[in-house]
Amino acid sequence: QTLFDNAATALLPTVVHPDALGSANARLMTGQRIAGGLLAGPVVPLLLVVGAALPFAADAVTFLLAAVLVATLRATAPDRAARPAGSTLRREIADGLRTLVRDRALRGLCAATALCNIGMGALIATLVVLVTDWLRAGETGYAVALTAYAVGSLAGGAANGRITGRVGRLRAVLLAGTAQLCALVVMGSVRSTVALVAALAVFGFMGMVWNVNTTTLTQQQSPAGMLGRVSSAHRTLAVAGAPLGALLGGAVAAAWGANTPALLAAVFFALSVAALIPAARSDVPVVVPGDGVTTAPGHR
Repeated sequence: QTLFDNAATALLPTVVHPDALGSANARLMTGQRIAGGLLAGPVVPLLLVVGAALPFAADAVTFLLAAVLVATLRATAPDRAARPAGSTLRREIADGLRTLVRDRALRGLCAATALCNIGMGALIATLVVLVTDWLRAGETGYAVALTAYAVGSLAGGAANGRITGRVGRLRAVLLAGTAQLCALVVMGSVRSTVALVAALAVFGFMGMVWNVNTTTLTQQQSPAGMLGRVSSAHRTLAVAGAPLGALLGGAVAAAWGANTPALLAAVFFALSVAALIPAARSDVPVVVPGDGVTTAPGHR
């Protein structure tokens, strides 16, 4: 998956027109949520009834089918300089990190995503305790909460194009982060299952808007031929925040109550939105043709 996810991010711009990159990311992420979140979950218990090994065999088949589908793609290789003599994997990793750090927009997007992931780690690690203990909603309440998040995510994928067309891509990310911050405050302060379900639906909706647009902005902003390395550096730095968030979430829940990790996550989302402000002042494409508005000056 380490290879696949990074390669897939770099591959997509070579198989779709630049005007369609945002909608392609939205469709891919929505499809992943449907397959992994809504279809796979109910199927696993049915497979387990037949045999404990069957879910693993079915999973292996899906990977094989994915490889066959990828093999049918006709991609155009991006323009890039010839690989210099003596180039090593370590040096190429360093090139990706340098590109990420030196570009203000890419650096801001990476920092914002890392801070969000710390907050997400705190929330996910303690969400079941929040629902079952603090709200006393039981397993049914937890299932409803997860369903609300999944449905919200699907709606966010469907509505992303309209949102981006109205406010621009970067402003859509800022809007998504701010709305998720507010949803987290509701989760951690309002002792109501109905409020939690509504907040998680909003959180999932805006989370999809965030993911689609941050991925698209990274693809658009990365220099030609460097996207794979920039993406891998971005992903490594950003994902590292999740386990840290899980540790912090458990610590604050034990010290101050099961609702406090959601409030802690809200703090990190606020920091994330603040980290995006420098990127908002950078020469980044805030919209793309085909999103319903004209490309901003300075698009590169």
